[in-house]
Amino acid sequence: MRLARPVAAVMLVAAALAVPQPAQAAGFKHPGVLVSRVQLDFVRANLDKEPWKSAWDALQKSSFASLSYPAKPRADVNCGGGSIPDNGCSDERKDAMAAYTHALRWYLSKDARYAKKAIQIMDAWSAVITKHTGSNAPLQTGWAGANFSRAAELIKHTYGGGWSQADRLASKLRTVYLPILLAGRPNNNGNWELIMTDAAIGIAVHLDDRTSFKQGGRDLARPAARLHLPHHRRVDSQSSAGQQVQHQGRDHRILARPDQVRGRPDPGDLPRLLAHRLGPRSHLPCG
Repeated sequence: MRLARPVAAVMLVAAALAVPQPAQAAGFKHPGVLVSRVQLDFVRANLDKEPWKSAWDALQKSSFASLSYPAKPRADVNCGGGSIPDNGCSDERKDAMAAYTHALRWYLSKDARYAKKAIQIMDAWSAVITKHTGSNAPLQTGWAGANFSRAAELIKHTYGGGWSQADRLASKLRTVYLPILLAGRPNNNGNWELIMTDAAIGIAVHLDDRTSFKQGGRDLARPAARLHLPHHRRVDSQSSAGQQVQHQGRDHRILARPDQVRGRPDPGDLPRLLAHRLGPRSHLPCG
């Protein structure tokens, strides 16, 4: 099962993550799932400069940022291995990404139509979703939960136009998503638990749930111990090994997020941070 990721939104978020963050006192600072207000304000102030301008232009043209984007919610998202069956799996992942893309577009443009669209998508899902089933349910829950929590956090803490069903989505994140995520999947590849942990931490921050947040942080050690990178080997991106490297690149980005609310690491410290979290069993290629 592969997740389509709009390049423009990813580029803008990557640019925001590069902005240094001051140290924060203990406690959650909102918005604080993946990116902070300081980071987003930096990107917003530089939308007329590269590389932010090109990313912003592309985001505005993305179907995920269209006000006519149609959400396709369902009660039971049933996902098998290799997306067979795909009963709502692609739809949920796309809708979660669309909600976050609209939330980003709202904040960067201050056009309330996009905040309302993000809310519309999240409300559509919170009204009906009851469970994730199938062999890929934990992975699916991680992918969708990560982006729904990012969208919800950004809208709740930056949009003043009202969101009457915010508590309903929060309840679904707590009851439908979080239990699966915190249960983990220790018998699968480490990248499963990394996206699950990423989503669990994001949801915990959004819910101001420090207990779940601490559990998610502790869970990073388990999947990290099962990551391995090919050492100095050239591979084709479509091969099995190439796809493994792509997965591991996303895994490292997750590991490099310290706790999403109390500051970000210096980009120059990334190799040290990864070596600390991955331990001696990992090998980081140097070129």
